[in-house]
Amino acid sequence: MFAKPSTALFTIIAITAFSSAVHANGVSIDPVSWDYTASVCDCEAGVTVSDSSTNYSTNGLPASGNAVFPNGAFTDVVNGSSGVTITGFPAILVTAAVSQSTYDIPLGGAHAFGEMTYYFQLNANPGYGGSLLNIPVLFNGSSSQSITGTTGSDPVTTSVQMIISTADGNTTFYNLDAGYNGLYNGTLSLQAGVEYAVYMSATVDIGGVVGSAGGAASIDPMISIDPSVADNFDLDFSQGITNSAAAATPLPAALPLLASGLGGFGLLGWRKRRNARAA
Repeated sequence: MFAKPSTALFTIIAITAFSSAVHANGVSIDPVSWDYTASVCDCEAGVTVSDSSTNYSTNGLPASGNAVFPNGAFTDVVNGSSGVTITGFPAILVTAAVSQSTYDIPLGGAHAFGEMTYYFQLNANPGYGGSLLNIPVLFNGSSSQSITGTTGSDPVTTSVQMIISTADGNTTFYNLDAGYNGLYNGTLSLQAGVEYAVYMSATVDIGGVVGSAGGAASIDPMISIDPSVADNFDLDFSQGITNSAAAATPLPAALPLLASGLGGFGLLGWRKRRNARAA
């Protein structure tokens, strides 16, 4: 299986408990694995609202998680929201936003993280008798990272990752820079009949806020066969992966907060005061 980076929250070893999906052409492809965490906290008070999930099966996409603070059980000067959406297109989108009143101590923080590993294999079409080595396979997509209102002692940080490797992780063909923001593309020289892995992740962290802050990050790679050899090969993907650039990515609930500049979101936090801090 694909050995993911050390920042991954789960071990790929657990995937071996599940059987590979057998496609109509008899090719076995390992299943998708994914997990996410969304959380918001009054970090100084030690109170956190979170939503997380881990899935090693072939089902469960699209997946989404959201955390909203306060959640009705706790009244605070901090308001926040974070969200994660993972789809089989494939795409990951994470957002987080926090607002609090004007205490000098940064109280609120938020975190949103999503990751997924899926697999693909290049197969020769019936009747093809040419070489199975050094087949050109294209990858392209976009990464997006944005930050709004960075105030407080700790900055808002975002990152994305996209790694293409052999399924066992022993050979890496491409590793997108974590700070990359924009379109990316390239050509891989792959072997037919060999399974490959795509690891992708997106993260937003808000460490401490005085005022309002937010961030968003997304990643959406796509794999295709070079047109010069497309008649001779096809691609099989993990079950649930559509590999479609035309599909639209649904947005988590936190994103509208960023689009509106956190305007209405922060209003309640600016008006509230905790008596212990006001003294």
